[in-house]
Amino acid sequence: MKNLLHAVVATLLCLTFLSTSALASNSSIPSDTASVSTLLAPDANAIENLDALRAAQLEQRLEEIKAMDLGNMNRDEKKALRQETKSIKQELNDLGGGVYITAGGIIIILLLLILLF
Repeated sequence: MKNLLHAVVATLLCLTFLSTSALASNSSIPSDTASVSTLLAPDANAIENLDALRAAQLEQRLEEIKAMDLGNMNRDEKKALRQETKSIKQELNDLGGGVYITAGGIIIILLLLILLF
């Protein structure tokens, strides 16, 4: 049973990769179209630079908030600053990127590993 499962999974993976590589090697696309698509695609370095600039701005704002004298503020102003701080920290986490795997994803991966090996 285990060998059959291995064979089925290997076959499906081979078919998946063979079909995508066959599509990728399709040379019916004119070279002009390919060059236009590369010109229109956003530059990864430019996006990273914008993200780094935005992160620096957010960190500077957090430092400004930390330097403020909260003793002179009323309750509503303090609440607004707390909310702003939370939103800035959330945006910084979003800019940080990373790969997140849900609990369901981890369970599926573990089950596949147990079944396959």
